[in-house]
Amino acid sequence: MDIETSYQPRRRMEKGPSRWLLFLLGAFLLLGIGITGGLWYQEQASNHEKADPLALRGTPVLYQAEWVPEQDVTIINDELYFSLNYMKEQVDPHIVWDETSNSAIITTKNKVLQFVEGQVEAFMNGKPFSLRFAVEDINGVKFIPARPLEQIFPFRVKRIKDTGIWIKQEKQSFSQRKPTSCTV
Repeated sequence: MDIETSYQPRRRMEKGPSRWLLFLLGAFLLLGIGITGGLWYQEQASNHEKADPLALRGTPVLYQAEWVPEQDVTIINDELYFSLNYMKEQVDPHIVWDETSNSAIITTKNKVLQFVEGQVEAFMNGKPFSLRFAVEDINGVKFIPARPLEQIFPFRVKRIKDTGIWIKQEKQSFSQRKPTSCTV
């Protein structure tokens, strides 16, 4: 008695490219899961505190979307001052410091202005006029109050009360500069 069976032995997976393909696919899948998990952990564990850029600046002054260097500005009695070096480099190279009179001297076409250190009196063409703030010396650096300079040079400064940021803006280009009377 012959019994016929329809049993066929199970085919084994052939050794060849399909076995390696499955291995590589699994390895890439595990690698992707590992990288994704690492990035997620890094994002969750990182510092989410927002840094305040103004906290690092003692005197925040912006000019043409750039911060004016800290050593070139200061605030005294809620008034903005620029260093003499900054004024010479950025505004007028002809500003001079006279050691004998201890004063900053600024010349225009028809005016000679003299701002004496520590005095609230300045001179225009030798005639005195009053200032609200004097030229100051801080650690050997001469600082000139910005408000009187607005009358002479084509810029103005304003303070944004909410942020405490000072902004220096151009009024007109230097080629169009016309000396104005100095009323401070």
